[in-house]
Amino acid sequence: MEYVYPAIFHKNTDESYTVMYPDLPGCISEGKTLGNALSMAQSALKQWIGYLLDKELEIPQLPHLKI
Repeated sequence: MEYVYPAIFHKNTDESYTVMYPDLPGCISEGKTLGNALSMAQSALKQWIGYLLDKELEIPQLPHLKI
């Protein structure tokens, strides 16, 4: 199953980016460039979901975004 979650990209004063998933508490990532931040955010999301699956915890679902 594939899930899609909205992400918020925040440009920092040092020109790096912080990425947060508001619907996934604690799933935060950073990158030195926008492209790097996107890649790091995708990796963080996969790891976050993987952790929930390993621990048999519920994965937050957004029905309107579920693919």
